[in-house]
Amino acid sequence: MVDKDQELYYEEQKRIKDEIERKYGKTTEQLYEEREKRINDAIELKEPDRIPLSLNADPSKYTDIQRSAAYYDPIGWKRATRQVTIEFEPDMCNAGLPTSGAALEALGVTNRMWPGGPFPPDYRYQFIEGEYMKEDEYDIFFSDPTDFMIRYFLPRMYRAMQPLSQLPPLGTIMTGFERITTLFATPEFEQVARAISKAGKEIQKFRNTIGDAYEELAFLGFPPFSQLGVGGVGGPLLIPFQAF
Repeated sequence: MVDKDQELYYEEQKRIKDEIERKYGKTTEQLYEEREKRINDAIELKEPDRIPLSLNADPSKYTDIQRSAAYYDPIGWKRATRQVTIEFEPDMCNAGLPTSGAALEALGVTNRMWPGGPFPPDYRYQFIEGEYMKEDEYDIFFSDPTDFMIRYFLPRMYRAMQPLSQLPPLGTIMTGFERITTLFATPEFEQVARAISKAGKEIQKFRNTIGDAYEELAFLGFPPFSQLGVGGVGGPLLIPFQAF
């Protein structure tokens, strides 16, 4: 279901596309192909018409958007990244890595802090270092990585998953799963199920709202940095452009 703000955003897309095509006297499809060829020529060690540039910038430093929009205002975030892209006109665009702050809150993330959640809306996203694998747990990890992830790692990374540490070693329940089902009837595990369900719904809601930001920038003539073949022997001739 598309709300009014989404409808307005897509109307803006069409208007901006028309403006770009009038400015250059070319379709955005042609501009996309030119940029893509420039990038691929550099990757294939051919001489491009000029050096291709990518742009990896913080939209909050150039627009009036706050960093928290990447977690709580997906349409606002898309508008900001679009504005940066069409004004700087890189050969490869970057739409960032937005995700649902509400889902992070529901899971009780412990290893990250993000603007609009634990941090004020203008702060930068940060990782929190911790001992998520202890010194005496390497053998557990190497013998059964899945067991370690479920019973040790997830309870430390997500407060909502802490009851998982009560599970017995997963390798011992191959033929006797019914013996531990009483655990899942406890209030603690019911809370785990509610947290996972809420996080899943919030992620789906966020994804439905934000759509495919890279596809929408491609609609305006800009190839995505993350989907192009950057690499190879010796690396490509690409210069990242950090504008601010």
